[in-house]
Amino acid sequence: MGAIETPTRLSLTVEQYEAMHDAGVFPDEARVELIDGVIYEMAPPGSPHHAVVMRLTQFFCTRLATRATISPQGPLKLPPDSYPQPDLQLLAPREDFYEAGTPQSGDVLLLIEVSVSTGLADGGYGNRRVVERGGVILPTAFPEFPVRWEDVFG
Repeated sequence: MGAIETPTRLSLTVEQYEAMHDAGVFPDEARVELIDGVIYEMAPPGSPHHAVVMRLTQFFCTRLATRATISPQGPLKLPPDSYPQPDLQLLAPREDFYEAGTPQSGDVLLLIEVSVSTGLADGGYGNRRVVERGGVILPTAFPEFPVRWEDVFG
């Protein structure tokens, strides 16, 4: 093997990341995500962030529980090179609640990533919409169900 003159980033695939996880490379308490082939250690959520996730979870559970599987901070498999844990996903309902396999992009009806202090970052998910105080989301999967800021946060 020849000498490397310039460092090159080695990108991981979902399969390699899963193998590392299964081999116990990451401690159980580790908050890591694979985004665009890079493993990121995520900061623990603070109280304001967690409170927003809980408010959103309760909001969607009370309104859409029969039409979507509500998944707070669950994994999302995005081959070939991403395996994030979005703050909240509304997934297509399945009888097994995804026990047979991790949700993938085709299962996602709505994905929400919360940012309390740093501003919303795409996080590699693509197709984002920033909603600020007073804003409204009209989910494509539920066009008859506008989500108003004040309905969630008062």
